[in-house]
Amino acid sequence: VGDTAAAVAAFEQQAALAHTSGGPAEVRVGQTNLVRAYRAAAERCAAMGDAGGSVTFLEKCLEVAKSDSSSPAAEGLANHRLGFAHHAGGDYHKAITFQTEYLRLCTALGDRTGEGAARRALAAANQSQGDSTAAIANLEAFLEIAKSGDPTSQARACCSLGKIYGAAGKFDRAVTYFERFFEVARGLNNRRMLDVARVNLGVARGSARGAGLLRAVAGADGGSAGGAAQG
Repeated sequence: VGDTAAAVAAFEQQAALAHTSGGPAEVRVGQTNLVRAYRAAAERCAAMGDAGGSVTFLEKCLEVAKSDSSSPAAEGLANHRLGFAHHAGGDYHKAITFQTEYLRLCTALGDRTGEGAARRALAAANQSQGDSTAAIANLEAFLEIAKSGDPTSQARACCSLGKIYGAAGKFDRAVTYFERFFEVARGLNNRRMLDVARVNLGVARGSARGAGLLRAVAGADGGSAGGAAQG
């Protein structure tokens, strides 16, 4: 901990000196090094289980990134990392706040990869809050982005959507997404992912058949009861 604090203090001093006596290039280097030092300190805190310390250093990263108006991408990533730190600490409301800002910045920059990362992070926070409706909306948006790029991300989005719909008892929708998960996994030739997709699809299809059978039985019981009442 002492080494981390000393390193951070040294980079803070370097950045301050660049601001007072350096040119634009020196200021940029000082800021870049300081952000790296803060990020390393945040990662060390997280590894030690100090979620609060991690958040503090990442807040400093964001403060430095905001001071550099020429680098909105760095500001976006700072929000993204801070959102993850709040999620890890159990503050899902703040996690959503920072990931939403990351999404806004990525959208303004036309950064589709960043938009997808933000949507996925938002969906995870939504799920942690128990908000399946918002999670589905973000995952479906993430899936649309993934379709034009990363098939692995597409497969994972389909899997997550299948699980959410399955947990909600919407087994037909779950089957639809698990079928897509299976098809993408087969195209990737990823044996482990394909095995997971096969199991999930089998369970979802079985649940859908069971739900259909229960509806049929309930309908039949209702008809019999109605007939008896009329008689």
